Amino acid sequence: MLESIFIARQPIFNDKEKILGYEVLFRSCKGLNKAGVIDDEQATSRVIIDGLNLVYQPEKSYKYFINFSEKLLLDKVFELLPTENTVIEILENVTPGSKILEVCNQIKANGYLLAVDDYVGQIEFFPLIKIADIVKVDILALSPTKVKDIVIDLKKQSKILLAEKVETEEQLKFCLNLGFNYFQGFFFSKPEILEGHKLSSSQLSKLDILKELSHSKISFRRLEEIIRKDVAITYRLLKYINSPYFGLRQKVESISRALAYLGEDKLKKWLRVAILADFSADDKKREVVFFSAFRGRFLQLLAKELELGKDKEEKFFLLGLLSYLDVLLGRSLKAILEELPLEEDIVDGLLLLTHPYHIWLDLVEAVERGYWVKIRKILKILKIEPSLSASVANQAYEWAKSLMCCLES
Repeated sequence: MLESIFIARQPIFNDKEKILGYEVLFRSCKGLNKAGVIDDEQATSRVIIDGLNLVYQPEKSYKYFINFSEKLLLDKVFELLPTENTVIEILENVTPGSKILEVCNQIKANGYLLAVDDYVGQIEFFPLIKIADIVKVDILALSPTKVKDIVIDLKKQSKILLAEKVETEEQLKFCLNLGFNYFQGFFFSKPEILEGHKLSSSQLSKLDILKELSHSKISFRRLEEIIRKDVAITYRLLKYINSPYFGLRQKVESISRALAYLGEDKLKKWLRVAILADFSADDKKREVVFFSAFRGRFLQLLAKELELGKDKEEKFFLLGLLSYLDVLLGRSLKAILEELPLEEDIVDGLLLLTHPYHIWLDLVEAVERGYWVKIRKILKILKIEPSLSASVANQAYEWAKSLMCCLES
């Protein structure tokens, strides 16, 4: 069942910093309960059965990179996947013998794209490289000189080059200059703090609304006023309430009915994410808004399941939701938080690594990025069952995905 697995997606960008697609990562809760390497066959087969539906966005023409081990290749599990949006990714521990090369040729003949993972110039991979469409180069495992040499060689073979583990803007620029086509890593989630940077009038207006929403005593009537004054937010709200996520039989066509259906608590959560979405001008920022929504919902649901109380649920939602504000606004998080009327423990939880709340942020970051060893370690410290964490993560993922779909005007 979906509740028993962790799903993570890592965005892949093209050279215009537009999202090309995602690598889908998976680990079982059973695997998290013990040390050691988790079975790749189990991982990918479960992604095919359960996980791909969670990340799949039919309205987008994204590519989905799915990891394949030697056994799964030989079993031809790839035949379960659609050819038009699937990239079969050969793991670095696959031995490219004659049988594997035969299967890879069949994959190409069936219309799939073929990618080689974690390439660092291994001689034994040369036959597989000749067949592959995309070669993923692990830039952190190589010196800059070696990366250049590999790029020159692969370009001669007309391969599509994907730089993986790109963690900073500097690394991104380096790879762009070398001629990489695609980029994977969390460079997009690092804040670019611009000295003397001033917010636009539109951003200031949205930040003022965010300030209002941070007050615990804001009235339901005031929430309605905020929505009615903004045509874009009104449109997004009606799109959201009528989405398949709610499964309503009768279409909701008025703001008042939408508000009555959602209620104050759900409305505040939705409106906060909607405001953050207005700070996202490109694919990189939209991905950050998605993860902000995911973080907030994950921590809030976890607090609810652990029966930590309504107050903690609200605080944890804000803790996750606001954790990427510096990335969205290009200002230091400390400076932004000084302008928001937040409770001291939320501010300290965001800023201080030693604060008791910060470990919860560490957990949700590990979940969103697929850092399996770190997840296992933190869950053990917090005394949380992996199955509970996975179930909550998948619910949060669905919520954030449906939200973002409806926020894109």
